[in-house]
Amino acid sequence: MKLLHSALYFLAGLASGIAIALTGSSSSSSGERRTSSTSTTSAAGPAEPEMKMVLIVNSSLKMGKGKIVAQGAHAACGCVENAEKSAAGRRRLAAWRRQGQKKIALSTTQDDLLRLERSLRSAGINCCLIADAGKTQIAAGSRTVLGVGPDTEARINQFTSSLRLL
Repeated sequence: MKLLHSALYFLAGLASGIAIALTGSSSSSSGERRTSSTSTTSAAGPAEPEMKMVLIVNSSLKMGKGKIVAQGAHAACGCVENAEKSAAGRRRLAAWRRQGQKKIALSTTQDDLLRLERSLRSAGINCCLIADAGKTQIAAGSRTVLGVGPDTEARINQFTSSLRLL
């Protein structure tokens, strides 16, 4: 059963990564940002805050689309695995799943990526920084993607609203 869950998370992460890579080539170069934060009302009860996951790509590395897809999948899976380790994480994960598992792809430099990870961890926001194994395009240990969440849009936006869409 655990293997099945892992396989499903991998496939979900892989699909997310593919979508990120494909939309990355057609995204606006104007530096468009996503900063809205709304609530949804479910048929089962009161409004709950909008949830999302953010995948922040290290633009300093000049990775190919396939590499970005793979690294984004690793980050998404890592965030889900981390969230499953606590009751609060599982609640946020459940809300994110109910709302359709929104993922946003952003980019920044390596220095900002590392600074951002420290800030997120200090604030208690779930994150997963991926270090590449160095088997293909880039050097071993290179920090490729920072996954953030799932958490409320408001909490995540406090740290990511200034970043550009991938």
